[in-house]
Amino acid sequence: MAAETSHMLKLCTAQIDGALSDCDAAIERVLEAFTTIVEDSQWMRRKAQALTGEDAQVAAELDMRSTRLVTKANAAIQALQFHDRLTQRLGHVRHSLSSLGEFVTDPEHSSRLEDWQELHTRLGRMYRTREEVAIFEAVTGMPHMSANAAPAPAAGDIELF
Repeated sequence: MAAETSHMLKLCTAQIDGALSDCDAAIERVLEAFTTIVEDSQWMRRKAQALTGEDAQVAAELDMRSTRLVTKANAAIQALQFHDRLTQRLGHVRHSLSSLGEFVTDPEHSSRLEDWQELHTRLGRMYRTREEVAIFEAVTGMPHMSANAAPAPAAGDIELF
């Protein structure tokens, strides 16, 4: 049964690897689009500055559109930060599943409660965000060494990790 459990855990980690790889390809396309947005915004701003004396209305329109592009670029940055956070969390899950697969096939360790507790502690060290720590504590019933946990961001702040 332990070998079958290990095989199923390997299947799960392979699925996560595939999903993360697909996400990385999509993020590459987003980064390319983001680069174009920034470049076009800079071009528009330069054109607006050059036209200020000649055609104030066109200059104002270009400046307004450039500002709108910058706003959209900032929204894209937030989406990329969400993706990065999700990727990190899935990486932690992948590592945990892989470690568990190796652990359950080792009867010497998997039969001892203290080795299970050590596994929980070792895997728990990876979890640093508030959400990961909360899930770890709820599922394992063990306190997390929260000195490593990220503090809660203030309302409106972007959480960096």
